[in-house]
Amino acid sequence: MKKSIFIIATIIFVVIASIAGKVIYSNIYVSRVNEELKKAGLNPKDYVFDETASLEEIRRTITQHEINETLLEMGISPNEVDLSDIDFTGLDTKEIYDLIYKEVVKQKTQQQINQQTSGGSEAVTTVPSSSQTTTYRCVADSTVAKRGYIVIHGAGGPDSSETIIKSAVSADPSYGGFLYFTYDANKETLSVITSRFVSEYNTFAAQGYDKIIIYGQSAGGVIASYAASQLGAYPKVEIHTLASPINGYKFGSAAEQIAQQFTGLNKEIGLGIDSYAKPSSNITVYHHKTVEDQTLRSFCGSYASLCSPSVIQDNNVPGSSEYKYPNDTHESISNTVVASTLSCRK
Repeated sequence: MKKSIFIIATIIFVVIASIAGKVIYSNIYVSRVNEELKKAGLNPKDYVFDETASLEEIRRTITQHEINETLLEMGISPNEVDLSDIDFTGLDTKEIYDLIYKEVVKQKTQQQINQQTSGGSEAVTTVPSSSQTTTYRCVADSTVAKRGYIVIHGAGGPDSSETIIKSAVSADPSYGGFLYFTYDANKETLSVITSRFVSEYNTFAAQGYDKIIIYGQSAGGVIASYAASQLGAYPKVEIHTLASPINGYKFGSAAEQIAQQFTGLNKEIGLGIDSYAKPSSNITVYHHKTVEDQTLRSFCGSYASLCSPSVIQDNNVPGSSEYKYPNDTHESISNTVVASTLSCRK
């Protein structure tokens, strides 16, 4: 837990006030301030203080940064809510989060009431319109004589999608084989699951495919994205993530609370996923994203109203492309994308 914002600022100010040498004042100032910020669990790169900064200015700068970070982690712009009447003096980051959470809920609820009263139907959370989304287009490749298909299911476990997708892709004239990868999101970690997947992938790829298509459904897309850089230089591979929480939830001080009810990969997604490594040039990654997604929101429990599907899905693999589907749900996007990827292969 980070130290109280007020205590941090006081320590920094006292340290600064104790410095006497004017010649080396600037270097000592920066060094001491950075040292105290690191001790407090904060990143010195996030803060720039003038040498004449007062205790109040330092405290205010640190506090405002924590407020902005908390709002952004909620998927809310600092300009969307008014927190000017709240006194954050002496609060730690968890207390700041709790205060912001209550105020955001209050203001968002009032906004919704005002919209309903005025007859408006616009959603409280702004989402991209269909005109702002790009459309995925399947490109025919006559050089592919044998194509393999892999499906990685979501965190809920194997389901009917295995049969549905296998039936759909088998219509591809170049269809050569199918692999349905399974795992336990409650018992296995991302690294363990990925290691198993890469092993099964290598066995599958050794069957002489010219190209392999991988569909990662929901959490399966996290696995596919993580594994992308480990799949070797041959054959060509297309990875399609489908409404996948590739960023995880990274939900401020609430992330740990949310993740406590989960284990394995589910817990890792709750706490947030780090950036992915860039895959080799034979691997192409496409992120297919829902715009509104109640399934992704539901993972947040009592914080569901503040979870942002766009933020949860915002951690693209380097060099990838993304497509947004305002008319699809978490469940329907799989069929939509699979049909699109097959549209040029009939």
